[in-house]
Amino acid sequence: MVTLFAVVLVILLSSFAYGAEIPGGDLVDKARAEGEVVWYSTLPLPETQAWAQLFTKKYGIKVSLFRAGATGMTQKLQTEIPAGRWGFDVVMNRASNLELYRRKNWLQKMNFPERSRFLDGFMDPDDYWAAYYIQFWSVAYNTNMVKPGDLPKSYEELANPKWKDKLTMDEQDVDLYATWLKLMGRDKGREWFKKLVANGLRPRRGHTMEAQLVSAGEFALGISAYASVIENIRAKGAPIDWIAFEPVPVNVLAWGISAKPPHPNAARLFLYWGLSAEGLKAMNDISDRVPARRDVPIKNKRLEKMMQAKLAPVDISIADRYAELNQEFLSLLGVKP
Repeated sequence: MVTLFAVVLVILLSSFAYGAEIPGGDLVDKARAEGEVVWYSTLPLPETQAWAQLFTKKYGIKVSLFRAGATGMTQKLQTEIPAGRWGFDVVMNRASNLELYRRKNWLQKMNFPERSRFLDGFMDPDDYWAAYYIQFWSVAYNTNMVKPGDLPKSYEELANPKWKDKLTMDEQDVDLYATWLKLMGRDKGREWFKKLVANGLRPRRGHTMEAQLVSAGEFALGISAYASVIENIRAKGAPIDWIAFEPVPVNVLAWGISAKPPHPNAARLFLYWGLSAEGLKAMNDISDRVPARRDVPIKNKRLEKMMQAKLAPVDISIADRYAELNQEFLSLLGVKP
């Protein structure tokens, strides 16, 4: 009797800790009959493959992958869908891009049953997309070039002449630019950004590249760094660290289901598993990416602590004027579209 009670207790505690089981039975049978799910992913390929293998191991369903960056993914869909090619079941990208896809009627409702387990502001209120992880935008610094006492204490201080020609950022981060404008006010934020550019802000492509250049000493500061990326590089002994200013801008990386998926049941099962506590814990184990779900433990305690900070999710309303804002951002940076 004691043994049986212990087993039941373990099961109950596991359910409480990691959330309810994702739908099974009929959905799983139908998904297995389809045999495949096509995933358009913006995750780095090694992470994409590792996560896909876990799903395949659990359900015996093949995951066919296409991987591109945020801009490349949108360009692919803009080419395929108007031509009548619906090649994807599930797509991932920045939430601002998913919102754009929703408004173009490229997505269908998820009907995801565990929405209440996610942080407020990280699920589409209309149920067309959900955050699969979040990224804390931070300021990376080279620890050999910048001592703790010299660190900026706010975004405004980045315009100080002492940082002339020592700043870089990802030229794809129009989402961060839009969030800065929201936090500072449009006019003030735009003038501040123009001062940064005049002070020698140099754009580069990609957050990993930004982090590598800072750790190599080509720049003292990377002002659009993802904290998790810096944590991974720092753990390998690189001379790099990061700070964050509250309210902390947060990029929301989201996914949704195609409006016309080739494998509708496998698509839903894959998304449900990916948003489950099991799937998101696996993602955090693989890559240190921070899930927006409350009941998933985060192995990096420094990133876990950030969940208690005042957070400012990316301004999703930029989907209304994305092209205009992106043109403004690139023009200020001096980057050709």
